Amino acid sequence: MPTRKQRIDDLTALIQRVAAGENCIQRMEGLVARAGERGEPTADLLRYLEDMRRVQASFSHNCDALAKALGESARIAALQALNVMDSPEERAYDDITRLAASVCGTPIALVSLVDGTRQWFKARVGLQARETPRELAFCAHAIQTPEQVMVVPDAQADPRFVDNALVTGDPNIRFYAGAPLVTSDGHALGTLCVIDTVPRTIAQEQLQELEFLANQVIAVLEKRGA
Repeated sequence: MPTRKQRIDDLTALIQRVAAGENCIQRMEGLVARAGERGEPTADLLRYLEDMRRVQASFSHNCDALAKALGESARIAALQALNVMDSPEERAYDDITRLAASVCGTPIALVSLVDGTRQWFKARVGLQARETPRELAFCAHAIQTPEQVMVVPDAQADPRFVDNALVTGDPNIRFYAGAPLVTSDGHALGTLCVIDTVPRTIAQEQLQELEFLANQVIAVLEKRGA
Protein backbone atom coordinates (compact mmCIF):
# COMPACT_ATOMS: atom_id res chain seq x y z
CA MET A 1 0.00 0.00 0.00
CA PRO A 2 1.47 3.41 -0.94
CA THR A 3 2.79 5.49 1.93
CA ARG A 4 1.62 9.05 2.55
CA LYS A 5 4.89 10.31 1.08
CA GLN A 6 4.44 8.21 -2.08
CA ARG A 7 0.89 9.49 -2.53
CA ILE A 8 2.06 13.09 -2.14
CA ASP A 9 4.96 12.52 -4.56
CA ASP A 10 2.61 10.96 -7.15
CA LEU A 11 0.12 13.81 -6.81
CA THR A 12 2.87 16.41 -7.09
CA ALA A 13 4.19 14.78 -10.27
CA LEU A 14 0.67 14.68 -11.74
CA ILE A 15 0.10 18.36 -10.94
CA GLN A 16 3.37 19.29 -12.60
CA ARG A 17 2.47 17.33 -15.74
CA VAL A 18 -0.99 18.89 -15.93
CA ALA A 19 0.41 22.36 -15.27
CA ALA A 20 2.79 22.00 -18.19
CA GLY A 21 -0.19 21.67 -20.53
CA GLU A 22 2.23 20.89 -23.34
CA ASN A 23 0.14 18.29 -25.20
CA CYS A 24 -2.91 20.52 -25.67
CA ILE A 25 -0.87 23.53 -26.71
CA GLN A 26 1.28 21.47 -29.07
CA ARG A 27 -1.84 20.04 -30.71
CA MET A 28 -3.27 23.50 -31.23
CA GLU A 29 0.03 24.71 -32.65
CA GLY A 30 -0.11 21.78 -35.07
CA LEU A 31 -3.63 22.74 -36.13
CA VAL A 32 -2.51 26.32 -36.77
CA ALA A 33 0.49 25.16 -38.79
CA ARG A 34 -1.56 22.76 -40.93
CA ALA A 35 -4.25 25.39 -41.53
CA GLY A 36 -1.58 27.82 -42.67
CA GLU A 37 -0.09 25.24 -45.03
CA ARG A 38 -3.52 24.74 -46.60
CA GLY A 39 -4.01 28.48 -46.97
CA GLU A 40 -6.93 28.51 -44.54
CA PRO A 41 -7.68 31.45 -42.19
CA THR A 42 -5.81 31.07 -38.90
CA ALA A 43 -6.86 34.21 -37.00
CA ASP A 44 -9.45 32.42 -34.84
CA LEU A 45 -7.12 29.50 -34.17
CA LEU A 46 -4.34 31.88 -33.17
CA ARG A 47 -6.68 33.62 -30.71
CA TYR A 48 -7.65 30.26 -29.22
CA LEU A 49 -3.98 29.33 -28.98
CA GLU A 50 -3.15 32.58 -27.20
CA ASP A 51 -6.05 32.03 -24.79
CA MET A 52 -4.79 28.51 -24.06
CA ARG A 53 -1.32 29.83 -23.34
CA ARG A 54 -2.67 32.44 -20.92
CA VAL A 55 -4.80 29.85 -19.10
CA GLN A 56 -1.88 27.44 -18.95
CA ALA A 57 0.42 30.12 -17.54
CA SER A 58 -2.09 31.03 -14.82
CA PHE A 59 -2.80 27.39 -14.00
CA SER A 60 0.90 26.59 -13.93
CA HIS A 61 1.52 29.37 -11.40
CA ASN A 62 -1.23 28.04 -9.11
CA CYS A 63 -0.05 24.46 -9.51
CA ASP A 64 3.52 25.42 -8.69
CA ALA A 65 2.27 26.87 -5.41
CA LEU A 66 0.25 23.71 -4.71
CA ALA A 67 3.20 21.47 -5.56
CA LYS A 68 5.40 23.48 -3.20
CA ALA A 69 2.80 23.11 -0.43
CA LEU A 70 2.60 19.36 -1.03
CA GLY A 71 6.38 19.12 -0.92
CA GLU A 72 6.43 20.94 2.41
CA SER A 73 3.72 18.60 3.71
CA ALA A 74 5.83 15.59 2.72
CA ARG A 75 8.90 17.14 4.37
CA ILE A 76 7.07 17.69 7.65
CA ALA A 77 5.60 14.17 7.48
CA ALA A 78 9.14 12.78 7.11
CA LEU A 79 10.25 14.77 10.16
CA GLN A 80 7.27 13.65 12.23
CA ALA A 81 7.89 10.01 11.30
CA LEU A 82 11.22 10.15 13.14
CA ASN A 83 9.55 11.08 16.46
CA VAL A 84 12.53 13.27 17.27
CA MET A 85 10.94 16.63 18.03
CA ASP A 86 11.03 17.45 21.77
CA SER A 87 13.02 14.29 22.49
CA PRO A 88 15.66 14.26 25.25
CA GLU A 89 19.27 15.24 24.63
CA GLU A 90 21.41 12.48 23.11
CA ARG A 91 25.18 12.24 23.17
CA ALA A 92 25.55 11.37 19.48
CA TYR A 93 24.01 14.68 18.42
CA ASP A 94 25.75 16.64 21.17
CA ASP A 95 29.18 15.32 20.15
CA ILE A 96 28.66 16.22 16.49
CA THR A 97 27.47 19.70 17.43
CA ARG A 98 30.48 20.35 19.66
CA LEU A 99 32.77 19.16 16.88
CA ALA A 100 31.08 21.51 14.39
CA ALA A 101 31.67 24.48 16.71
CA SER A 102 35.30 23.45 17.16
CA VAL A 103 35.98 22.89 13.46
CA CYS A 104 34.40 26.19 12.43
CA GLY A 105 35.68 28.18 15.42
CA THR A 106 32.27 29.53 16.43
CA PRO A 107 30.77 30.04 19.89
CA ILE A 108 27.40 28.60 18.83
CA ALA A 109 26.47 25.42 16.95
CA LEU A 110 23.07 23.77 16.62
CA VAL A 111 21.26 20.77 15.23
CA SER A 112 18.11 22.59 14.19
CA LEU A 113 14.95 20.79 13.02
CA VAL A 114 12.27 22.84 11.28
CA ASP A 115 8.58 21.90 11.41
CA GLY A 116 5.56 23.93 10.36
CA THR A 117 5.76 26.56 13.10
CA ARG A 118 9.16 26.48 14.78
CA GLN A 119 12.77 25.43 14.70
CA TRP A 120 13.68 23.13 17.57
CA PHE A 121 17.23 22.35 18.63
CA LYS A 122 18.01 18.68 19.05
CA ALA A 123 21.51 19.67 20.16
CA ARG A 124 23.04 23.02 20.98
CA VAL A 125 26.34 24.57 22.02
CA GLY A 126 26.56 28.14 23.30
CA LEU A 127 22.81 28.80 23.31
CA GLN A 128 20.25 28.39 26.08
CA ALA A 129 17.09 28.57 23.96
CA ARG A 130 15.56 25.26 22.90
CA GLU A 131 13.51 26.64 20.00
CA THR A 132 12.46 29.77 18.10
CA PRO A 133 9.47 30.61 15.88
CA ARG A 134 9.99 29.42 12.32
CA GLU A 135 9.58 32.93 10.92
CA LEU A 136 12.79 33.96 12.72
CA ALA A 137 14.79 30.88 11.73
CA PHE A 138 17.79 31.28 9.44
CA CYS A 139 17.52 27.51 9.03
CA ALA A 140 14.07 27.88 7.45
CA HIS A 141 15.83 29.74 4.64
CA ALA A 142 18.68 27.23 4.47
CA ILE A 143 16.39 24.25 3.84
CA GLN A 144 15.06 25.95 0.70
CA THR A 145 18.40 25.21 -0.99
CA PRO A 146 19.16 21.70 0.28
CA GLU A 147 21.98 21.16 -2.20
CA GLN A 148 24.30 23.72 -0.61
CA VAL A 149 25.45 25.25 2.65
CA MET A 150 23.85 28.63 3.27
CA VAL A 151 26.41 31.19 4.43
CA VAL A 152 25.55 34.64 5.80
CA PRO A 153 28.82 36.52 6.43
CA ASP A 154 27.08 39.49 8.09
CA ALA A 155 23.39 39.31 8.94
CA GLN A 156 23.21 43.08 9.42
CA ALA A 157 24.18 43.51 5.76
CA ASP A 158 21.67 40.93 4.51
CA PRO A 159 18.18 42.32 3.74
CA ARG A 160 16.60 38.98 4.68
CA PHE A 161 17.86 39.21 8.25
CA VAL A 162 18.76 42.80 9.07
CA ASP A 163 15.52 43.30 11.06
CA ASN A 164 15.37 39.76 12.45
CA ALA A 165 14.89 39.68 16.23
CA LEU A 166 17.70 37.13 16.53
CA VAL A 167 20.01 39.68 14.91
CA THR A 168 18.82 42.86 16.63
CA GLY A 169 18.57 41.08 19.99
CA ASP A 170 19.82 37.97 21.77
CA PRO A 171 21.74 35.96 20.58
CA ASN A 172 22.86 38.82 18.26
CA ILE A 173 23.58 36.67 15.22
CA ARG A 174 26.00 38.21 12.74
CA PHE A 175 27.52 35.17 11.02
CA TYR A 176 25.64 32.00 10.07
CA ALA A 177 26.50 28.86 8.10
CA GLY A 178 23.95 26.06 7.86
CA ALA A 179 24.39 22.68 6.16
CA PRO A 180 20.96 21.20 5.36
CA LEU A 181 20.09 17.84 6.90
CA VAL A 182 18.82 16.02 3.81
CA THR A 183 17.33 12.54 4.11
CA SER A 184 17.87 9.75 1.61
CA ASP A 185 14.41 10.65 0.25
CA GLY A 186 15.53 14.21 -0.41
CA HIS A 187 13.75 15.98 2.46
CA ALA A 188 15.64 18.80 4.17
CA LEU A 189 14.58 18.43 7.81
CA GLY A 190 16.73 21.22 9.23
CA THR A 191 20.41 22.07 9.45
CA LEU A 192 23.62 21.60 11.31
CA CYS A 193 24.56 25.24 11.70
CA VAL A 194 27.30 27.34 13.24
CA ILE A 195 26.80 30.92 14.42
CA ASP A 196 28.98 33.81 15.53
CA THR A 197 28.21 37.19 17.04
CA VAL A 198 30.69 38.99 14.79
CA PRO A 199 30.85 39.18 10.98
CA ARG A 200 33.28 36.71 9.47
CA THR A 201 34.03 34.33 6.64
CA ILE A 202 34.47 30.58 6.59
CA ALA A 203 37.09 28.53 4.77
CA GLN A 204 36.12 26.04 2.09
CA GLU A 205 37.65 23.23 4.14
CA GLN A 206 35.43 24.17 7.08
CA LEU A 207 32.34 24.15 4.85
CA GLN A 208 33.25 20.68 3.66
CA GLU A 209 33.67 19.50 7.24
CA LEU A 210 30.32 21.03 8.17
CA GLU A 211 28.63 19.15 5.32
CA PHE A 212 30.36 15.94 6.39
CA LEU A 213 29.13 16.38 9.95
CA ALA A 214 25.61 17.15 8.70
CA ASN A 215 25.68 13.80 6.91
CA GLN A 216 26.59 12.16 10.21
CA VAL A 217 23.56 13.79 11.85
CA ILE A 218 21.32 12.44 9.09
CA ALA A 219 22.81 8.97 9.50
CA VAL A 220 21.93 9.04 13.21
CA LEU A 221 18.44 10.41 12.50
CA GLU A 222 17.63 7.82 9.86
CA LYS A 223 18.93 5.03 12.06
CA ARG A 224 16.45 6.27 14.65
CA GLY A 225 13.60 5.93 12.16
CA ALA A 226 14.67 2.53 10.82
